[in-house]
Amino acid sequence: MSKEELDRKISEFRDFLEKNNFPVVNLIFENFLSGKIKNKFLDLVKLSKKVDTSKQENEIKFDLIKLLDRIVRLDPTRIKKYYLWDIAVEEKTDFVFEKFPEVKELLDEDGLIQIPYNSDLNKNGFRYKDSYLIFENAYSRNFHLTQWLIENWKNNFVLKLPINKNCLGVSETRRQVELLSHWQGPKTINQIKESLAGKEFVVKGPSFFDAPLMDKTEFLFNSRDNKWHLQIEELLPLDGIELGTIINYQDKEHKFYTRYLHAITNKNLSECFHMDGGIRVYKTYENFERRNKSELKDSSITSYSDRYKFFRVDSESGISSFQEIIGLFFIANPYVLEFFDGESNFTKDLEKNRTGILEIDFKYKKFN
Repeated sequence: MSKEELDRKISEFRDFLEKNNFPVVNLIFENFLSGKIKNKFLDLVKLSKKVDTSKQENEIKFDLIKLLDRIVRLDPTRIKKYYLWDIAVEEKTDFVFEKFPEVKELLDEDGLIQIPYNSDLNKNGFRYKDSYLIFENAYSRNFHLTQWLIENWKNNFVLKLPINKNCLGVSETRRQVELLSHWQGPKTINQIKESLAGKEFVVKGPSFFDAPLMDKTEFLFNSRDNKWHLQIEELLPLDGIELGTIINYQDKEHKFYTRYLHAITNKNLSECFHMDGGIRVYKTYENFERRNKSELKDSSITSYSDRYKFFRVDSESGISSFQEIIGLFFIANPYVLEFFDGESNFTKDLEKNRTGILEIDFKYKKFN
């Protein structure tokens, strides 16, 4: 078989997937795979192997799926079905408001919804009537944070989270997927006091960083009404194995963002009464660079950035393990862990890996 014939067969399969509004991701785990789709895909794998005999079948499958993911364009106004972590979803434009128009009234000014105490909560959403409302991916991809909230939330604090207005979970597909262990938070609050050392503003980052912007995480404490107001901002967010410069949230693409968290604690730093975490979006590289050269205590930051919340937690009695939530939100950030729990071999390894990834990104990518 020639390369031209293979390309024609790939185009035909692309058209078939688009006609059925079938997500390419389902080919990976064989979810909702009809016999017809499965056979067509396996035929394509066999044809590909005839063209390139040097590759193993798994390599060919992986390459085909990557290619199809780039070229297949599904219709957002028609339902597509696929699995998330704990549940399968059906997705189409404004699906939630079409089926449950009253949900619009349940969203607060930040687009967050309060999770009812009697609802079944999983890592992807929570039960609402005969379906599940699904969390925004920008929030829910931090599985460990969601897992902590599931285990600790019931009747202990008010929890608000963002939902995807285009997705509804299919109740009968509910399942439970367990996660590996994660950082459990500091054993005492002594390290926080040591990190502050009498100061109200602390900057942490690598001792050496070969890039035009600084990899720094800033901590700001303000005392108001006999409480501490804590702000943390991670100026270069690491997204997997690269610098995160673009994130999709609430049906918008946001460029040049930072991770940001605000919390209110007692003066002893032992109980937290409020916490919200999300992103600050600076829109342009120029603003991103300007922010990198300024400090969190500079109030003018708010004039050239927009803030979006991913979650909100409120507790009148206070949450003692709030440091763990912070560590989970700033996942893979060694400087947050060091601030709350001190330096360790683990944070040193995290810093080394993080620095290497970010320096390479700045060397080979153009951010401006």
